[in-house]
Amino acid sequence: MPAGPAFKVEITPQEYDDLVTAVEALIHSVDIEEKFNGIILNYADIERLIFDYTLRELMGEDRSNVEAHQFRTDLSRQLLNFLASVRLYQDSIQHHSKGITGKEDAWSHVEHLTHHVFDGSVHYRIMAGLRNYAQHSALAVHGYSIGRSWNPSGDFLDFEMKPYIRVTDLARDPTFRRKTIDELRQGPDELPLKPMIRSYVESLAGLHGKFRAMTSGSLWQHHQQILSVRNRVESVTQLEQLDYLLAYPVDEAGSQTADGINVLKTLDDYVKFLHDRNRDLQNFAKRRVRY
Repeated sequence: MPAGPAFKVEITPQEYDDLVTAVEALIHSVDIEEKFNGIILNYADIERLIFDYTLRELMGEDRSNVEAHQFRTDLSRQLLNFLASVRLYQDSIQHHSKGITGKEDAWSHVEHLTHHVFDGSVHYRIMAGLRNYAQHSALAVHGYSIGRSWNPSGDFLDFEMKPYIRVTDLARDPTFRRKTIDELRQGPDELPLKPMIRSYVESLAGLHGKFRAMTSGSLWQHHQQILSVRNRVESVTQLEQLDYLLAYPVDEAGSQTADGINVLKTLDDYVKFLHDRNRDLQNFAKRRVRY
């Protein structure tokens, strides 16, 4: 319960309706940002798993024949988690675009953006097909190799785990997109997964950046709507800090007729936090970790 005295400030029915719309839009923004953040976190889990197994190779740990299969199984599981989080994002981004902007054509605009990303990257097309393959056909990781070689100057012995997929295995799945299979048959049968996954993340980050740009104007208007009411309340109450701020409709007698909506600043802050967290993923496919 809020501490201290309670104040009431009257707002118009239109202001209340606008507040409801603004808060709902911010919730839509939080939802899509959390989904995109889930993609990034699941991607990080993949990299950590590969690093962990590579480190074990560097340390010369003995592995049985059974344990040698565990990396493929573990990575396939992590990859499926990643691909499922991408699908959740892709399936809901159009819904959230309309919820933020309030525009009917936002749906078609986002659809155009997603088609553009799909058409512009073969890695995007492969990974999109790999999700259905992993969910309905077989494990997404077909095998892996362990690289161990001296660097050109002979100073260091480098280790690398290289998971891959096979085009011939994908081609056996009748549901895998034939046009993509035809593209892949022009190259080697074994395709390394790490660069494809990183390229996929870069493409998704580019899509999300365009989504943010498309919805930024509407989000700013929603922020301003909430801020204007909040400032009015602060000026009337003369309080330096509001611990609790609830907007709710009333009848002619002044009795509350529905649940209220919280219009404190915490929701605004969380949206900004999520925006700032994953905003710099340009040239992601070309990044490497050296230490």
